[in-house]
Amino acid sequence: MTRFASVQASVAQPFFDAAPLALTKLEQLAEQAGLSGGVVSHPTGIISLRAAEMFMVRLDRYIKQPTFFIECLASSYQSNDKSVANIAMPRTLTGVEAIDAIAHTISSIIHGASFFTQRQGNKVWLLRTSGTTDFTNNWPVQQYNLGVSLQAVKQVVGRPISPCALRLSHHVPKAFLPIEWQDLPLELCDRTMGVAFDIDDLANRNGGFVVNTSNNGASSSAQGAEIPMLRACLETYLGCTNTECLSDKMARAFGMSARSYRRHLTGLGLTHRQLVSDARLSKAERLLLDPSITITEIAFELGYVHSSAFTRFFKSRTCKTPQEFRLRVLT
Repeated sequence: MTRFASVQASVAQPFFDAAPLALTKLEQLAEQAGLSGGVVSHPTGIISLRAAEMFMVRLDRYIKQPTFFIECLASSYQSNDKSVANIAMPRTLTGVEAIDAIAHTISSIIHGASFFTQRQGNKVWLLRTSGTTDFTNNWPVQQYNLGVSLQAVKQVVGRPISPCALRLSHHVPKAFLPIEWQDLPLELCDRTMGVAFDIDDLANRNGGFVVNTSNNGASSSAQGAEIPMLRACLETYLGCTNTECLSDKMARAFGMSARSYRRHLTGLGLTHRQLVSDARLSKAERLLLDPSITITEIAFELGYVHSSAFTRFFKSRTCKTPQEFRLRVLT
């Protein structure tokens, strides 16, 4: 399992929007999974992949609809859309080369797991590493990843195309699969999940193709990317006024104790207090670019009870008051 696996929150918007539950219930499920409740209605920034996958499993227990996570992708798709699950797709490639580009594109928005292609006889697989978290191998999570892969291939190739095989971590009853998948060959693998396509269906008539034959699924991001990722993830919890509570929330989101979380930060050369300070500064500078947001509103958004405390913090980090910073960047 990957210690600090994360993903862009916007990827979850299709199932947030399609879930047949009241917003208050969805927010409750999100918080139980370790997410910020507000991410359900405003899925922005970076979130823990483990918490997102845990949310999917909990949601599935309520709605009890075996193909919900595939269907929500289809219902959110627009013919003129250039993205799948809010992931912008490449538009100028064709054939198997396009599948390789899709894998690279999806991997760029996820940390701790990766998508890659693999040649096997006359078919090419679009795969994701499994076992990233203790929830990755659950059917709700696997079907959403397979659904994203299939929808992306259809959009990039520019025509309807069907998979010729599935790969899952465990056997799934036929009744849990979409009708068009029920008779497909199924491979079981504890390391990867994905869908395969016949190369003849993908072939580019005007030339050859490129296939990444790697099968190790190396992480798309080096360890050096963990610090900005953690900072962005912590930003989603900043409305909390207690920094110790923030530590607990981050630890829970990544499935570890607060002590382990702080120890891992030490290994990265950080403290939790430094991470909170950096996250607040990053979010403050971004919010100050919008003149419609008052300084007091920004202070509350960052977890300060009084705007004067925010002003002191901001000046200590930038040698400017929030007002001075805003005036400088907007004029």
